[in-house]
Amino acid sequence: MEHHKHLTTPEQFLKQLDHLPPGWAEEEGGLIEVIKRLGTFQEDLNEQSKKIAAIRAAAVAQLLKSRSGADIARELDLGRANISRLSKAPKWSNPQW
Repeated sequence: MEHHKHLTTPEQFLKQLDHLPPGWAEEEGGLIEVIKRLGTFQEDLNEQSKKIAAIRAAAVAQLLKSRSGADIARELDLGRANISRLSKAPKWSNPQW
């Protein structure tokens, strides 16, 4: 099991980034290990972002069943094109609101 002092989670890492002590990368196993860990963070965050986008698109699709895209766009302070794009985006397959 790897032990990470600074690269624990993306949120924690970014929160402490400006206050990391000199040599912190060596404590993490060197720059190669830092790059690998940050790559893992990016992959995980990208996957989370895709899931969140699908849930958001499903929510918009649900609203479009009873409201106009223009009304939704106004309420969300988005352009109608954004709502149209969201309505066509991949959606959460099992929405349970």
